[in-house]
Amino acid sequence: MPGATGVKRCHGGNADTGHPVSGIGGSYHDPDRERWETAHEVRILPRTRLREILGTETIDVNSFHHQAVRELGHGLVVSAASTADQVIEGIEAPGRRLALGVQWHPEAFWDRPEDFQSLFEALVKASH
Repeated sequence: MPGATGVKRCHGGNADTGHPVSGIGGSYHDPDRERWETAHEVRILPRTRLREILGTETIDVNSFHHQAVRELGHGLVVSAASTADQVIEGIEAPGRRLALGVQWHPEAFWDRPEDFQSLFEALVKASH
């Protein structure tokens, strides 16, 4: 599953990796933590596939990015944002079987199935 910047590029977004995460809350996006430790809270927007899959309005995520999506590609919508500074944390293409990307690393939470297992289940289901 590509990250948010990979999905953006596939949909005609800028070829760059986004824009620097700085200012209020910027330190939360690339903290000095272990991959499995949460760094900040993300709000999952209503009426999005990501919200449908995760089944929650907010979730704590890890974070290891110093840049973020600035301009969405064609047909993409924001599906998640950091609660602290509104940095885009998730994007998706409505109407597609499953085209979404997130800025965090859900694979690092392999031992916490209550948080992100449904995301991987949705990926497997969409691949059939």
